[in-house]
Amino acid sequence: AIANVGDALPYVSFGGALIAAINEDPRLAQTGIASALATGLSIATSSGIKCAAGRERPNQTNDPFTFQPGTCGSSFPSNHVSAVFAGVAPFAREYDAPWLYDIASVTNLARILKNEHWFSDTIGGSLLGLCLLLLVHRLEIDLGQMHRRETSARDHVRDVATQIGV
Repeated sequence: AIANVGDALPYVSFGGALIAAINEDPRLAQTGIASALATGLSIATSSGIKCAAGRERPNQTNDPFTFQPGTCGSSFPSNHVSAVFAGVAPFAREYDAPWLYDIASVTNLARILKNEHWFSDTIGGSLLGLCLLLLVHRLEIDLGQMHRRETSARDHVRDVATQIGV
């Protein structure tokens, strides 16, 4: 049961992010957008790393040090884990809910129990998901500051135009 729940969590997380992204509450919508973006980036990035690393899964070998670079669909890092951590992290950060990481960790356990990943694959996935959240957060800050500067400049031009009677 835990394995099935853990495998479903990335999809639940992404679906929740999409629903949040269309919410009328701006804080929730922005958090949902950040979550969806971080999830998408995590899947793309972890897929690329998988192809480069080519680590064999535990259900393929007993040796965790067997690598065949260029083999896509391999073990390191876990897509499921990187996606769920990237998905819950914006909500955990925005709503001060660190317990969401505990729920996300069920995916780590599930992937290990199903013999799909080594422990280190799931840790790598967790770290990747969290790092990509930091990137998305940095982009949000940069874009937000740029938007505020544009708005400020636009307001200034409008004020000057009003003062001179244009």
